[in-house]
Amino acid sequence: MGVLVEYDSEARATYVSLDDEDPASQVEVHAETVAVDLNERGEPVGVEILLAPSQVTPDLVGELDDRFPGLGRRVAEALVDVGYHAV
Repeated sequence: MGVLVEYDSEARATYVSLDDEDPASQVEVHAETVAVDLNERGEPVGVEILLAPSQVTPDLVGELDDRFPGLGRRVAEALVDVGYHAV
């Protein structure tokens, strides 16, 4: 399963799906602009960012990594893979 990036321009929200086969059972809000979907084991399966992909900063990536090791890097790589190089 690959990582999927979706952007809703009307809501100005980016969603990075990390695992479409493992459903989210809870959400952890991180800062004002990020919500992390967690499976029942507490592992991230998706990230909603209330920013355009080009607005995701290295600081935000670092904050995600601090809370969930490797998550920020996975999000940054997913955004680069779909053509957003601002991170």
